[in-house]
Amino acid sequence: FVVFKGFIGLRHLEHVLKEPLCRLGAIVDVAPAGAGLAKKHSCPIYTTVPDMMTVINSGQLKVDGAILATPTSTHVPLGLLLVEAGVHVIIEKPLSVDTTSGKELVAAAASGAQILVGHHRRFNPYLREAYQYLKLINSEKLGQILAFQGVWSVLKPLSYFEIPWRREIGSGGPILTNLIHEIDCLRYLFGDIIRVYAEEGPKTRSHEVEETVACTFKFASGMVGTLVLTDAAASPFGWEAATGENPDIARTGLPCYTVLGTKGSITIPELTRFHYDSYPATEGHWLNDIESDTSLATSIDDVPPFTLQLKHFVDVIKGAAQPSCSGLEGLKNIIVLEAVEKSMRFQLPVFMSDA
Repeated sequence: FVVFKGFIGLRHLEHVLKEPLCRLGAIVDVAPAGAGLAKKHSCPIYTTVPDMMTVINSGQLKVDGAILATPTSTHVPLGLLLVEAGVHVIIEKPLSVDTTSGKELVAAAASGAQILVGHHRRFNPYLREAYQYLKLINSEKLGQILAFQGVWSVLKPLSYFEIPWRREIGSGGPILTNLIHEIDCLRYLFGDIIRVYAEEGPKTRSHEVEETVACTFKFASGMVGTLVLTDAAASPFGWEAATGENPDIARTGLPCYTVLGTKGSITIPELTRFHYDSYPATEGHWLNDIESDTSLATSIDDVPPFTLQLKHFVDVIKGAAQPSCSGLEGLKNIIVLEAVEKSMRFQLPVFMSDA
């Protein structure tokens, strides 16, 4: 494996080093810190992809898979170099900065090299349990799913924005950086999104990127949903805080998603179901005490999603599995993301066909 190190690259590097199925073959990093890491782990260091490709083509370095954890604007050009050389690659989300370049990358990978888009939440035990619950037993326990509501809310420190691209439209902002995760979760749980409407909230910083956005979604199934997204609010509500998935963010265990159905509702990630099961069908309603059930959460384990994602990537490289989130799936997320941005800009609902 070769790791292209950006902000999230250190987490990937940590998991590669711990995984018996993987061996760190090289690090590609333009920053001086990369040389120190390479020395520490006794592997080659390259500052550019062409430099590494020259060594690969000479037969001096064998690379089965690469982890591309670099700024979003570099995903397509670097990804093209890798997949065109037949190197399988994990590309950190989002796949690309726009659908046009994303389509080019997906098409290039069709010749053989596999792309696994780094939507690691698909490997989070909480999301997998929610997926199984919604897909397998929702008609019995939830009835018809009518709506969804969610929130992703954190307060990012000013130091976070000292890196210029995080302040710039087209590379930074919570829509491109964080909403992409939520979109993938929604599509994974509920299917395709066909229409969006987004409204921008107030700004508290002097940056050009958005800080707060409220979105509504219409799904192909007919259900609707809302999501509030902000990186400027002091809040314990969000996926990372709810699950403890990110070791740098304190776990709160508070729900960040709620799914509303005709027979019951469920909170995610802790999987508490609210219902009127003890009442006859015609008497279970708002005038009676609602009941709750927490038994669904008993099967949750604590294996890090990055570990499970890496093991899955090894299976993909071996041909034993298809990517859980393929390049095409990652591209569909970009289409929804662009629709959100377009809606926010023009203050109109946007269909995916018009994004």
